[in-house]
Amino acid sequence: MKGIRRSTGRGRSSKKKSQFQAVARDAHGPSHFEAEVISVRSGDHGYCFLWLLRTSDDVNINAMLSSHLALPQEGDMVLVWGGFEENPKAKTLPKPVRLRVTSITQLGRKSARHNEWSDALKSVLVGHVPMKETRTIRRPVIVTGRNTAGETDIRNELKGAESLDPGFPMFEYVDLNAPESIAAGVRQAARVSDVRAIVLARGGTSEKWQLLPFSHPAVVRAVAEVAKFIPVVVAIGHADDHPLCEQSASFTVTAPSAVGSLFRILNQEREDRLRRDAVEKAHARPGYEGAARGANAPAQSQLRSEDAGREANVPVQTPSDSRGAVPDAPRTTSWRRHRWKLALTGLVALSAVVGMATWGLSNEAPTEAPPPHAPAAVVTTVAPVQPAPPKRKKTKPKAKPIKEVPAGDRGTADAGRESSPAATEAPQALNPIDVFE
Repeated sequence: MKGIRRSTGRGRSSKKKSQFQAVARDAHGPSHFEAEVISVRSGDHGYCFLWLLRTSDDVNINAMLSSHLALPQEGDMVLVWGGFEENPKAKTLPKPVRLRVTSITQLGRKSARHNEWSDALKSVLVGHVPMKETRTIRRPVIVTGRNTAGETDIRNELKGAESLDPGFPMFEYVDLNAPESIAAGVRQAARVSDVRAIVLARGGTSEKWQLLPFSHPAVVRAVAEVAKFIPVVVAIGHADDHPLCEQSASFTVTAPSAVGSLFRILNQEREDRLRRDAVEKAHARPGYEGAARGANAPAQSQLRSEDAGREANVPVQTPSDSRGAVPDAPRTTSWRRHRWKLALTGLVALSAVVGMATWGLSNEAPTEAPPPHAPAAVVTTVAPVQPAPPKRKKTKPKAKPIKEVPAGDRGTADAGRESSPAATEAPQALNPIDVFE
């Protein structure tokens, strides 16, 4: 059949005597079955170790096969033949059991679970950009199981960290074997006030099937949703364990004990970034020299502002005044900073004065000399105007009383006037007032 490979063999014997001993046939169920490959791990002395999910009863089986057998991949469907072994000297209950594989056949197809989870991961990763740049990590929330090895490792690693706020790290406990509980815990951690980072942690285990919940589509989607706004760190298992949720997270570490080192690296990178930005702003400002002298100040200033914002439980605001980025920068007086402006203003004013003077000289009327034979100018002297004498008040002359002449005398008088020609020609005497008028 196309796509099917089959190989058999016992493999090479190990120099170290194995503590596992064969048990009665079918003591742990059928030894010839169809199974799904959960995980593949290379071991010592040419052996490989598999975790198989038996499809007949959904039992997880630890299997061992030699390297010359066909090595399957995760998600492959296989047919397995072998015999079960048990370690009677182990102190744990139940005793460890494994299947020594003598023959394995690959069916040439993936399991339905593997195909479903792979398609879900591809749909989640379309356009997904997790947040990588972080603020100073002061309030981390750890999503893990209660009283687990992962919780103990993280507590010991972050114990006494100076960068953390009092009461942190905060722990959100979930059921590590239930994908829905893990997804709900990640979303609940994102609701913590001013959370700076979320850590999804679980200690390593030799039973790799216990890590399957962290590859469930529900967990992958929850991590992707939160990682768009808050950095999510996945610290699951050992260095060779890679659940699917790592591909949608912001950061991954090899084990929960490496979380503290990651926080220190991220905080140092942030401080270096602030220092570098401050130096670039200082160099861009005109009149600034010696940016390296005040390079460390902006990072410390930004960290202090974050402390104040954390105490007030408000988001940290970046100062809008770029001149305050480097407090130790040398400051010059106003006229020195703007001396080129003053010089340009003076030059423009001087040009304006010179232009006005030139324009006035060009528009002045020229003085023409008199012609040679022109007659001399006649100078007319005007007598000064004397003030008019004050007007007198006009008064009417008093009328003289007329004397009545007797009738007998009127004729004589008239005759006398007519007969005297001298009296007729003589002018009548004028009153002084009449003369004035």
